[in-house]
Amino acid sequence: MSRPSRIAKRLVLPVLLVAGVLVVAQVVIATPPTANFSFEVLDTTPATGCKTVSFTDTSSDTENDITGISWNFGEGAAQPGTPGETVTHTYATPGTKSVTLTATDASTDPDAEGPLEPDGVETGTMGPVSVAISSPFPTAAITGVSANPVEPDEQFTLTGTVSDDGTATGQWDLDGVAATIEATGLSVQHSFDASGTKTVRFRAVDNCGQIGAFDTDTVFVSNGAPIVTTPVASAAVVRRNQPVSVSVSATDPGGAVTLYEWDLNGDGDYTDPTDQSGAALTQVQTSFASSGNHKINIRVSDNTTPTARQTVVSTDVWVNFPPEADFSVNPSPPLIGDAVTFRLTRSQDTEAGALTHEWDLDGNGTYEFTGTTPPARTYQTAGARSVALRVTDASGEQIVVPKTFTVGSNIRPEASFRFSPRSPLVRQEVEFTSTSDDADDRIAKHEWDFNADGRYDATGRVVTRTFTRPGRKTVSLRVTDSRGAVETTIQQVTVKRKPLKPPPEVIASLGYQRYPWGLRVVALYVDVPRQTTVRIQCKGRGCPSGKFVKRSRKKRATLRFNGFAPSSLRAGAKLTVISSRPDSIAEYFTWKIRGDSQPPLKVKRCKALAARKFKRCG
Repeated sequence: MSRPSRIAKRLVLPVLLVAGVLVVAQVVIATPPTANFSFEVLDTTPATGCKTVSFTDTSSDTENDITGISWNFGEGAAQPGTPGETVTHTYATPGTKSVTLTATDASTDPDAEGPLEPDGVETGTMGPVSVAISSPFPTAAITGVSANPVEPDEQFTLTGTVSDDGTATGQWDLDGVAATIEATGLSVQHSFDASGTKTVRFRAVDNCGQIGAFDTDTVFVSNGAPIVTTPVASAAVVRRNQPVSVSVSATDPGGAVTLYEWDLNGDGDYTDPTDQSGAALTQVQTSFASSGNHKINIRVSDNTTPTARQTVVSTDVWVNFPPEADFSVNPSPPLIGDAVTFRLTRSQDTEAGALTHEWDLDGNGTYEFTGTTPPARTYQTAGARSVALRVTDASGEQIVVPKTFTVGSNIRPEASFRFSPRSPLVRQEVEFTSTSDDADDRIAKHEWDFNADGRYDATGRVVTRTFTRPGRKTVSLRVTDSRGAVETTIQQVTVKRKPLKPPPEVIASLGYQRYPWGLRVVALYVDVPRQTTVRIQCKGRGCPSGKFVKRSRKKRATLRFNGFAPSSLRAGAKLTVISSRPDSIAEYFTWKIRGDSQPPLKVKRCKALAARKFKRCG
């Protein structure tokens, strides 16, 4: 072997030996990681689920190169994690759970002098480890019933408590069938529709689904009182002694109706001779002799023992009052030949219904006229007469009002009179003369009423009267014969006013100064005859305020109105002097004030003080 070959051989062999040593070292150092964890079942109660467990990764690796971990909590798929982490998991149900942890590393040599290529990954697994999830069964207790006993269909409240950490709920079995739960919660409202002893049960269910045992209690539902309908009468209003039927119906929620008792006179006593009772007596017939309101009580009993439950209902039956009526015979007493009239003086009905009026005018029992105003009758012979009025109301109740009167044999006098003058004036004397006559007797008295007040002001066949005011006057003459027969006649007398006298002779003087804006009054006086009243009226700008009225006495006089002057009357103002005497036409003298220094316009007119329209004077 040549020298170079020997040198190369010496160099290659050590290299190969070193390489072989390195390979062996690599295999020995690359060991898998050791998976490990610890856990703790937490005492806290989760918002949802059964129990929460805390898991902590404590895996290790000789090369400290764990790159990842994976959890399998025994339910569902594996979940990746971070090496060294602490995680929690909530289990939905109790039981033993198998938990597995897998750790993964990277196969590298950190002591190598140069980089080496990785030859794969290593994993380590811990588990399955058994984790026990347990929860005690919750307990429940019924703590209260708001009412016991209760009536059928009466609402009452059930309350209960559960011994748990606050996550348990209550369940109620209210119909006695354990397979069905009718309500949940710690407090519920319920009612039973039938009487009897009812069992209610209550249990708790926690968040782990653990169902506790039932706690039971009893509710006594008493038999309810009978339910009775409102009584119904066959008629709302009946007549006296008219039969009327009243009916009711009744049911009993928790038993049976056994007795109907009828208090027909409304005194609260069900044992009166007129009262009725029976097991199925839902309708009775009765009648009432008196008018007005009549109360009927119905008491219904059921089969509750030892004391029956009872319900009392009442109704009212109105018995119609008969109508009330009366009439008068006019004149009273009537005489032969009188036109006798029959006038209703009273006609009313308590129930305010329509009334029918029928008249028997000849006393034969037949009612030949219907209405409120029968025709007048004249009797040609003296003697007793009978007339009857029959009034019927809307319910058929009737009243008959009979009257008997005697027609006198005396013939009534004929009253008449005349007066003069036929068109009297105010304060003019009027003479009234009776021209009355009597066919079978003498007239004993003449009486006069001049003001229609029903009181007679004068007596005598001839009387006089003076009227102080104009207008239509009603004058009545009543004559009476020696046997007391009376007749009256009436006439209208129209009293006219006296014609007014001409206006008084008046001289009105106005002293003034003219200006462009009007005039200034410096004097105002009026010369008038006796008993003349003068009134000054002024309208417009510049008129003084106040009243200006003066009157002359027994002689002619000049009336001066010094309070009116001086005054400044503007253009457009009107100054009027009104002169009047009793029973005379009044004179109106008017000055119309003008501007531009013009004299006022003078206008003279006349009229009665109460009249509306003026007329020419003279």
